[in-house]
Amino acid sequence: MRIGFGIKFFYTVASAILASATLLSCSDLPGLGAPVSAPPQQQQQPQLDALPPAFREVLGAEPEKDQQAFLARSANEQHAIIEEWERREKMLDRFTSAERTIISTLSQEDTDDFFQIPEDHKDQQEQYLADAETRYLDSLDDCLVNTHRRFGPRVESNIAQEALKRFTPPEQAIIKHLTPEESKQFLTLSQDQREQFLTDTADRKVDQLLSCVTHSNRRLGEPL
Repeated sequence: MRIGFGIKFFYTVASAILASATLLSCSDLPGLGAPVSAPPQQQQQPQLDALPPAFREVLGAEPEKDQQAFLARSANEQHAIIEEWERREKMLDRFTSAERTIISTLSQEDTDDFFQIPEDHKDQQEQYLADAETRYLDSLDDCLVNTHRRFGPRVESNIAQEALKRFTPPEQAIIKHLTPEESKQFLTLSQDQREQFLTDTADRKVDQLLSCVTHSNRRLGEPL
């Protein structure tokens, strides 16, 4: 479920482009269909130098096979992928640190759905993230109870509803799942510290969910 921006950008962006424009069939897509040969080594550097610096940096952090798959695409395909990546990057700049962390935890399918929401529909985007984060944190509560790591009802924050209004819906989704101890700590922080606290909490709880699900699968047996 949880994949960082850099690792999954190639696949999610390519997927989004294929969904919105028929560039070529899936069987012709490097990395998504039949394997392709890497371009000659001497041709790669000029290709890389021609890329926008920010995109080149992200591409350089990708696995070698994904870099080769991108460089093997036609110039038009590369341009379309770069344009979509830049569009998404601009969208990300409009969100808080905690919201960007939630976006980074979305599945590939959810990521594509999120970025298909019109850019001027910020309320819809925020609600999508709030719903996604609520599902993840509800799943964490259920998993912790089912694996007997914690007994009792689901975690409910003791922060007053009135105090939540100053936060965005995705941030509220995180706050509502804080434990009483986390809520107490949260209220003692400055505004800047609260933003970092929510970011760290969203990141940590998704890691906890992955750990709990893995533990549960080991106890109950992997699905057939």
